[in-house]
Amino acid sequence: MFMSVYQTQVEGKILSFIEPSLLSMGYEIVRVKIMHGRSDTLQIMIDRLDGQNISIDDCEIVSRHVSTIMDVEDPIEEEYRLEISSPGLDRPLTREKDFTNNVGNNVKLVTYTPINGRKRFSGKISSIDNTTLTLEVEGMMEHPSIELRNISECHLTLPKTEDKKSKTKSKR
Repeated sequence: MFMSVYQTQVEGKILSFIEPSLLSMGYEIVRVKIMHGRSDTLQIMIDRLDGQNISIDDCEIVSRHVSTIMDVEDPIEEEYRLEISSPGLDRPLTREKDFTNNVGNNVKLVTYTPINGRKRFSGKISSIDNTTLTLEVEGMMEHPSIELRNISECHLTLPKTEDKKSKTKSKR
C-alpha cells in the first residue's frame, strides 16, 4: 500500500464522494481518517488551494457540505462525529508532494515492516525520489532509506531546541 490520504476502503469511498466538490470549492484533502473510540469520529483534514491558512469559517463551510454528502451516500453504518480541521503544525504527511515539500524538516514516522529491527523513526528528511525517502536519524551512521509504501504514519515535528539554562552549580 502506498502512503495515502486514506488507509481503509471506507475512507477511500468517503474521499471519492467528497473530493471533487471540495476541490471545486477551493479545498484540498490532506487526510480522511475514521478514529474508533467511545464514539467514532470521521476526521477530515483540509488545506486551501490558494495557500491561505484554514479558518473556522472554512471548517464550518466544509462541515456543512460534507454532512450533506454523507447523509446521502451513508458509507458509515455506525454513529459518528464529523470533525473538519486544518493539518496544524504537526501535519500528517500523506502524499508524495507532502514529503517533497518537507525535505529538510523533522518528522516522526512508523513503518509497516521493520527496517534494521525498527519500525519507529525520528529525523530530518534529507531527500526523496519517486518511491523512497532518506531520513537523517540522530545517532545512526547510515541514514535509512524508507520506501513510501512502507510508511504507515508520518507527522512533522518541531526541531529540538537546546536547553539554554546554565549547567554550572551556584557557589553558596
